[in-house]
Amino acid sequence: MAVSGLSPEKQVRSSMQCEDKWGHLCALADFAIALNESIQEINKHSFNNFELRIGMAHGSVVAGVIGAKKPQYDIWGKTVNLASRMDSTGISGKIQVPEDTYLILKERGFAFEYRGEIYVKGISEQEGKIRTHYLLGRVQPNPLIMQPRKITGQYSLAAVVLGLVQSLNRQKQKQILNDNNNSGILKGHHHYNRRTLLAPGSSE
Repeated sequence: MAVSGLSPEKQVRSSMQCEDKWGHLCALADFAIALNESIQEINKHSFNNFELRIGMAHGSVVAGVIGAKKPQYDIWGKTVNLASRMDSTGISGKIQVPEDTYLILKERGFAFEYRGEIYVKGISEQEGKIRTHYLLGRVQPNPLIMQPRKITGQYSLAAVVLGLVQSLNRQKQKQILNDNNNSGILKGHHHYNRRTLLAPGSSE
């Protein structure tokens, strides 16, 4: 069991990037896809035919540490049960998600295949059958995230300092080449030594 997005208030937010509130769910979907791709690589190199069956769901959970002698971190709740059922009622090699999770991810660059309505023990007794979908993969980057862009005339202090350092380095390199040209090193009047150009303060 893997969980993502338990501490949204601790996520680093950039002033130049519009953070998607469901970014943690997208990260979990990308992780599930990567797991399937990894198992295929393992099969290719080990001559096996392993398959993963993955289920995902999103929602509120209760999280905590239980046990005095052997503490263990765990999560509970309807969301955990639904994710577990998405796994157990799924098919090997597939990633199954409920309708609510599908509706969020389909707007964020992921492709799906509709499976149908299934009975989910512990939930369908009160809410009826659950509509589910198979996550096929990512077809485009998340269109809801605005990528950072340079704004004309506005630069950070770090960018200004970096530009100055790079400019000074270029001037220093030009000066070294000019000094070497003037002293005849590149004209054959002196024995050419590569280290002279790289370390002009050297005695060689």
